[in-house]
Amino acid sequence: MHRKDIGGNQTTGGKAVTQSLKVGNGITNAAVHKTMLATRDVARLLGIHANTVRRWANEGTLRATRIGSRGDRRFKREDIDRVSG
Repeated sequence: MHRKDIGGNQTTGGKAVTQSLKVGNGITNAAVHKTMLATRDVARLLGIHANTVRRWANEGTLRATRIGSRGDRRFKREDIDRVSG
């Protein structure tokens, strides 16, 4: 169930889902956030620290898409499954 918070963002279970995201090459696509995992989610799935996920993304061990003005990382589930083997 989705609902709007005060800032106009959709929320699911207390987590805000940004309506519009600027993806690496300037493409805006809200579906990216819904189908991809955040750094903390990947860390929980793999049982590792979020900093390890960031380091692996920087090293190229995990493929990440950078989104938004802060450059947050998002990961495809199939890439995480490949690493967790």
